[in-house]
Amino acid sequence: MESDAIREYGGALFELAREEGAEDAILSDVRGVKPFFERGSDFVRLLDCPNISHRERNDVIKRAFYGRINEYLLNFICLMTERGYAGSIYGALDKFIELYNVDHAISDAYVVSAVKLTQAQRSALASSLSARTGKKVNLICRVDPSVIGGISVCIDGEKFDGTITHKISQIRRKLDELSVN
Repeated sequence: MESDAIREYGGALFELAREEGAEDAILSDVRGVKPFFERGSDFVRLLDCPNISHRERNDVIKRAFYGRINEYLLNFICLMTERGYAGSIYGALDKFIELYNVDHAISDAYVVSAVKLTQAQRSALASSLSARTGKKVNLICRVDPSVIGGISVCIDGEKFDGTITHKISQIRRKLDELSVN
């Protein structure tokens, strides 16, 4: 469930980025810094530490990111930390990406395959999904050898599972139904 802080701060960052015409630059920086703010990360624990003053926390943030990310994003991270929301920064960055994608008619497609997809395969898959959704598609690929072969795609709440593991599971289920009757 999305907290009010995540919704409000992520939305405010997106609106600021849009007003300043910096959506693309901030999106790129958001994707770059997001891993630092994953739940339970050492960086978030440091920013949440009650023994460290707000000024020292801001100094840590600035040393880590100053000159490397957009100034609005840097100030956003400092503000959320000052207000006690360091643990919600990751969610707010996700919210920014979600709002950006909606505004630009982009869908994220989460793809799992047994082996790394070639650029040609990625392009063909993105084109096919784009034709199906009417949106630009951003592929987020992950390799999982346990799927044996084929691919699984999750996009806009729909899952398409063409993995061999899934097909074997379907066959096994049908055989179980036959043997029960």
